[in-house]
Amino acid sequence: MLLLRKRKIGHKFSMESDDEDVNFYINRGGFPIQQEYWHKLWKHTKRHHSAKGEEAENQIRGNRSLSKVPVPIAPTITPGMTTEERIICIQNYISDLHYNFTGLQFFEIKKSRPMSGLMEIAKDMIKESLPIKCLEAVILSIYFTCGLEGLDRFPISFKSCFNSHHHRHVVLGIHYSGRYGALGLSRRRTLMYKPLIYRSLMDLIQQYKTSYEECYHELEKVKIGLPVDHSVHSCEPIKWKHVAINYKKSSTDNVRKALEKFSKQIKTKMYSEIKIATSSKSQKSPYGSSQNHNSSETKATNKNKTKKQPVLYQIKI
Repeated sequence: MLLLRKRKIGHKFSMESDDEDVNFYINRGGFPIQQEYWHKLWKHTKRHHSAKGEEAENQIRGNRSLSKVPVPIAPTITPGMTTEERIICIQNYISDLHYNFTGLQFFEIKKSRPMSGLMEIAKDMIKESLPIKCLEAVILSIYFTCGLEGLDRFPISFKSCFNSHHHRHVVLGIHYSGRYGALGLSRRRTLMYKPLIYRSLMDLIQQYKTSYEECYHELEKVKIGLPVDHSVHSCEPIKWKHVAINYKKSSTDNVRKALEKFSKQIKTKMYSEIKIATSSKSQKSPYGSSQNHNSSETKATNKNKTKKQPVLYQIKI
């Protein structure tokens, strides 16, 4: 879960606010972790644990007698496993990495990066086996589910409010054989993994809404992105927002209609690539009317392309 982001100009690190209103830093220097980021991590510990922070640092830093932390083993997917079994195996691995409470986010995730770049970060997560946060868990879930035939994956983002503070969270929604579920990681077990048992997307979202209420959070907004490409080499970025729901301005019926409409679009294009159709403006020729003889041919070509291209319109309620 993420809240506000603060950037320092001229510095390589940035500071964010967590769902417990605890600031944390992002490691932008890669691996091995540079000394300045270790310094920020321990500074965070001292600041948020008051008198015990320095004591904890002295007990851990330089202590060679600490017990070794077990390294989670990446899930082994065999041909005989069902899709449901593979999903459980992937979620167990993500849970074994544990949620990151250190105050330093170890992997920098830029949502605008192409799919191939994010998949390289996922490989680094497996190699380093460090604790992760919700956005990192989504990227890792996408990596492990690439190539699972018939499985649709789409990001689901949440914005909630507790005690006048806004909190953000994201999971990876999944759809398979008429059932919905989700993969992810959170401080709260009820806000992460959901098994493939929900008959509709509305049931899945409603389950998250109930879980937020049990944590005394008011769910304000939900955003659902388009299905993610199954190719780890895709140069296209992930579409994080396609359906935007504002619970403060929408009735339950409107929410249900929007989710049903989106679900129908997904089901009808389950095994094909889905893109939002965009209209490109015609470019003026620097040679004036000398290019007019190609206009009829260009129009016919564009018309054929328009017919073949699948269309999904953005839904806002």
